[in-house]
Parts: sequence; structure tokens; C-alpha cells
Amino acid sequence: MYEKKVQLTERLNYLGATILGTLETSVDEAESYITYAHVSDSNLTKMGVAQSLTSDEVLKGISELGNFFDDIRSRGQSVYDEWSTLNSSTGDIWRLVLSDENLEEYYTHQNQTDMLQDLPEVLSEVAANYTLHRDNYDFRFELGNLDSLFLMSVERMMEAMRMFKAGSNLDKDFIQSNFLRLDIYYKEKSYEQITQQRAYDLFALMCDIGGSMGLFVGASVLTICELLDLGLHNSVYRLTHSRRRTAV
Repeated sequence: MYEKKVQLTERLNYLGATILGTLETSVDEAESYITYAHVSDSNLTKMGVAQSLTSDEVLKGISELGNFFDDIRSRGQSVYDEWSTLNSSTGDIWRLVLSDENLEEYYTHQNQTDMLQDLPEVLSEVAANYTLHRDNYDFRFELGNLDSLFLMSVERMMEAMRMFKAGSNLDKDFIQSNFLRLDIYYKEKSYEQITQQRAYDLFALMCDIGGSMGLFVGASVLTICELLDLGLHNSVYRLTHSRRRTAV
């Protein structure tokens, strides 16, 4: 029993020097921010408080604190069971002693009134004594539900700070959630559109040539192809016949 108490005391001192001190500092900063939020030259910001309360050190400390409370409840249940077992064993001993007729004659002869009591009264007194000691050494009676309330309050505060940090992130989701796109339609609206383009290009030149030939000469694209074919045919004919004459 003493060793368990020493272990719990050492763990509590460790938590007091680490997470409890850090958490107390963060809570003081939050209180200072609420108190002096209207002061323009205050160095405290809500983002700074949020980062302090959601730091890895605080998260790790809260987890260790929750494990400490669970350990207290586990040890309290162990103490409760041990005292209950001791109460049951003591009751069995008293039943054995007070139910022995030979011992009853001996106690009567020796005038030991403590051993001549009624069994129900003795068992009730023993149970009351053990219950008193059991409750005094049960850590859960001292703790109550304060651990649950404390951890719940801290978790709610940290969740609020996490939501604030997430809401302060100016990303695509933030813009979509906080800005409205509005398209305005005007039924009647006068406007002027100016378009710049080349005044004359190769395609326009070819069109002019084709139009002029068709208008004045009566030629077309097919006529041009026929003229090209005629020139090519004559060139080939002259080359081939000149070679034959030279060979003869």
C-alpha cells in the first residue's frame, strides 16, 4: 500500500512539473487575452493562445494526465477489492470461532465476553470497520468525478482552439465558405467592342488575284493548272528530244 502511494506521489509531482505548469501558463494567457483584448498594444493574440493550447507538448501532457487518472481509478478498484476480500476472510474466521460449541464453554468459563457476542453483531461491526478503512484508502472517493470534468473542459477548450486555427487558414475552402460569387445580368446594356485585325494578308491577295482573273480573263484555278501542266509537258518534251538528237 505504501509503495503504491509513493508511486502515485512521484507521478503526480512529475505531472505538476510538466503538463500542469504548461497548462496553467496557457490558461493564464487565455485569461489575459480575454481581459486585455481591447488594449491595442497587447502582445497577446488569440492565434498565439490557440497555438499554445494545441501544441504537441500540451497534447502529450493531457494524454499522460488521463492515464494518471485511469491509474488512480484502477488502483482504487484494487484497494477496494483487497479490503472486501479481507472483510470476507475475517468474517469466515469469526464464524468458525463463534460457532464452535467447545470454545463457547471455554469462553464462558474464562468469562471472555468478547468471544460470546452474537455472530451477526460481530460481522456487522467488522464490516463497518473494514468499510471505513477501505473508503479512507480508496483514491476514487477523493477524486470523485473531478477528473472527468477537468479533462472534458480542457478537451472542449482545445477543440475550440483547433476550430479557430482551421477557420483562420485562408485556403480554397475558406474562400468558398466565406465569399459569395454574384453574377449580375443587365437586360439592356449598350457597349462597344473594338477588334483589331490585319488589313491585308496572303489569303486576301490570292482572293484578289483569283477574282481579277475570273472577272477580266475568264480564267479559273483549273485554267492555271492546265497552263502549268502545259509548260511542264513542253519542258519535259524538249529535254527528252534534245538528248535523242545528241545521241544520233
